[in-house]
Amino acid sequence: AIAVAAGTTAISASPSSAEHFQLGYSWGRTLTIAGFDPLQDVIDLKGFWAEGQQARVVATSEGSAVQLAFNAQQVLLPGVTPSALTPQALSIWQG
Repeated sequence: AIAVAAGTTAISASPSSAEHFQLGYSWGRTLTIAGFDPLQDVIDLKGFWAEGQQARVVATSEGSAVQLAFNAQQVLLPGVTPSALTPQALSIWQG
């Protein structure tokens, strides 16, 4: 798993291997993950506990955004349509 540091605003997913991006609180941050493959990569929101269940996926002009309104945070996924984000691509605490 890749723990995404609070100050990080842009990272790239490896096209040759599945990656698991662990997100934590970073108020107001917009994180862009270039090359995210929803068939193999995962955005892990378990660190937000039950709040992660409030995540919303919306369409943007570039692709998709996973919005975390409770933290004024979002993750942009260029080239990924909202319909391509399967439940397996977002790991959310089930508690």
